[in-house]
Amino acid sequence: MKRLAIGAGGSLIILPSFFEHYLTTMPKSLVVLSACRSVYNNSLANVFLSKGAGAVIGYDDYVLSSYAKNTTNAIIKDMLDNDSTLKQAFDTAVNKHGKSDNSADEAFLRIRGAEDLKLSSGSFDNLSFEQGQLNAWAKKGDGRIITNLGGTTPLDGKFVGVVSTGLGYTNELGSIEQSACIDKNVTTLSFDWKFYSEEFLEYCNTDFDDSFTLSLCESGTDNCSLFETSVNKLCENKDALVESDVTFDQGEVYNTQWIKEQLDISALANKRVNLKIEAVDKGDEIYDSAILIDNIVVE
Repeated sequence: MKRLAIGAGGSLIILPSFFEHYLTTMPKSLVVLSACRSVYNNSLANVFLSKGAGAVIGYDDYVLSSYAKNTTNAIIKDMLDNDSTLKQAFDTAVNKHGKSDNSADEAFLRIRGAEDLKLSSGSFDNLSFEQGQLNAWAKKGDGRIITNLGGTTPLDGKFVGVVSTGLGYTNELGSIEQSACIDKNVTTLSFDWKFYSEEFLEYCNTDFDDSFTLSLCESGTDNCSLFETSVNKLCENKDALVESDVTFDQGEVYNTQWIKEQLDISALANKRVNLKIEAVDKGDEIYDSAILIDNIVVE
């Protein structure tokens, strides 16, 4: 499938298939296509909506740059300042700047997707996974929300998060992450986890050492609070590992019980941070590991 094209005068044209191929997920995002004919038809908008975007705004013909600038700025400002829905902000913008740019081609501002979309307050979302979908969480490899793994069910609610090094979705890593601004009074992050692996017990204390990490880092810095463990670390207490009621593609699996962790995140208070949960394959791409996560609380 073609993803790029050459236009008149040698200009480079990016086709909808380019975004279809390279974008991952855009959960509940507002996509602003402030360009001529960006929603002339729905081919481009539909790509963003298929990736999870909440809504797309754009123009249905050749648009004057002044009109595009004024209307998009007005919409974003109203949504940020007044907690308006997209439709409310849209109506405010067109009431002020007009339904179209009144040019010869007369380009109209259009909405595709959810008119009731609101911008995020900047706080974490779906930490308990009870929305049943990743939504605010961006994933790489195998990161999912499930109702159970074998006989293990969520500690709270109906859903639990899982990251893995395999299970049919990847053979190297699985991660989920999201960014937020945390309150100035926040001091702790707590969560529950349960580690499953085909590397227990046969490959304890070897190079087959799949790992699990939960990190909270100030954006753009190495100021982090993190928890990390691995197969070899958990093998130090083999008596705590029990035979699982599930098997992966290579066979026998052992797991820990549910374990609660608490991190001191006071050094990250009042900062923009990134929360990342990751399982990484180490030493092989054959024996899989999976980690359940539940009850993430920031307070």
